[in-house]
Amino acid sequence: RFLEDGADREQAHPAVPANAVSREGEAAAVWVVRDGKVERRSVSLGAEDGDRVSVLEGLQGGEAIVVDAPRRLRDGAAVELKAD
Repeated sequence: RFLEDGADREQAHPAVPANAVSREGEAAAVWVVRDGKVERRSVSLGAEDGDRVSVLEGLQGGEAIVVDAPRRLRDGAAVELKAD
């Protein structure tokens, strides 16, 4: 969706599968894959739409994330990307 320049301009936010987000109370985080390793990153969430949730802060579009992360996953763990 394209809008004209101005104060009413919407800012696009990436949307991720809800099962990619780990929540602990009010805090939320996702696992981001960088250079074959994962890092846990805190995020601020927006609206949920079905099985997806928008990420307002903490994630940029195009970054690879882990969906259905195992509980034993830790920062710096080596991972291998697999296509859907």
